[in-house]
This record gives sequence, structure tokens and C-alpha cells, in this order.
Amino acid sequence: MVATKARQLRLGGFFSVPGNHLAGWRHPDAIPTSDMDFHQYAHITQVAEAAKFDTIFFQDTVGVSGSRALARGERTRAKLSRTVKLEPTATLAALAMVTERIGLVATATTTYNEPYNIARRFMSIDHISGGRAGWNLVTSQIEDESENFGFDQHMPHAERYERAAEFYEVVTGLWDSWETTACCATSKAASISTATRSISSITSASTSRSRAAQHHALGPGWP
Repeated sequence: MVATKARQLRLGGFFSVPGNHLAGWRHPDAIPTSDMDFHQYAHITQVAEAAKFDTIFFQDTVGVSGSRALARGERTRAKLSRTVKLEPTATLAALAMVTERIGLVATATTTYNEPYNIARRFMSIDHISGGRAGWNLVTSQIEDESENFGFDQHMPHAERYERAAEFYEVVTGLWDSWETTACCATSKAASISTATRSISSITSASTSRSRAAQHHALGPGWP
């Protein structure tokens, strides 16, 4: 008889505060203020970690869903939860300090960010958490986000996904732009980094984005 290796489930928690159901905040046992209460985020994450979850994930949009309708006087959205929330990457960094093993994943859009900022932000969280950070790449589907960044309308679907593909290429290129041995800061070292061959520039399909990335490589010890 051939022994078979025991298979294990990988459990990920996808939680929204103050509840996944849009009207959940009205339940008598709900805590409707938990959307802006870090202690509740920490409690949820610690409970998930104690229950042996592998990771916890926080969804995000960079705008208030339905804000244009609210500005027109439509009140339907005002009755629903999941409207306001803490910025997730800052939240992940804080959660890293009150957890030990659970993976920490958050959404960040490629439409209303720049590659260097995202690469630096998630690499910083990865260092802070001891290698537990994860990035959920999205292109933003809610049109209300566009005006927060000075645009009159949302970028068309095809353009968003074309940008996302290149964005991912640049971000992962930045993460890989320093070899693991490139940083050698010690009390006796005359230089923080080793030979330049350990540090590579980033080239992408877009000339403008390539120029922005080539001179901003990310080191393993410097976010």
C-alpha cells in the first residue's frame, strides 16, 4: 500500500466591517461603528489566526460607493454599510504588530496608483510582518473613484486592464531589482550595497513608465 500524504485545506477569511451583509449593521448584536475601529479589525484578525486561518483579506475601493448618487440627493446608499473603512495597507501594517502567523492581504488598484508607490508600500508591510503581506490587484470597477483623482470619468475597461498588466510587470520588477545579497550594511562595511551588478533597472513596455522605474529600484532592507 502506498502511503498518501494528508491533504489540508487553506483557509482565507474575507471579512467586511461592520458585516458582509449590506444591512448587517442594523442587527441588534452588530457593532455598527466597527468600520473605523481598529480594535475590531485586530479582534477579527486575531480570532481568525487562533482558528488556524492561513490569511485574512480586506477589500477596498478608493472612493465612497454611490457618492455621486448621494450628491444628487439619492438616499438609498446612505442606508447601507461598507461605505467607509480604514485604508487597508495602513491597517495591515498595524495588524502585523498584533499577530504572528496569519497572512495579511489587501486590495490596491492599478488605475489610481503608481507602481513605485504600491511596490514600496507592500514591501514595507512584508518587512514589518516578517513576510506575510499579499496584494490583491484590481483595476477599480466603481466609477465614483475617478473624481477623487481629478478625472471626469472612469478609465474604459480595456485600458484599465492594459495598464494593470504593465503595472504588475513594473511592480514585480521593482521587487526583484535587488538581489538578496545586494544589501550588506554592517559596522565594517564601507558601502551599504554591493557591486552594481546586484541591482538591476526596470524596463517596461511604456517608455514613460520605464523612465520612472529605472532609477528607483527597491532594496531588500530599504522600503
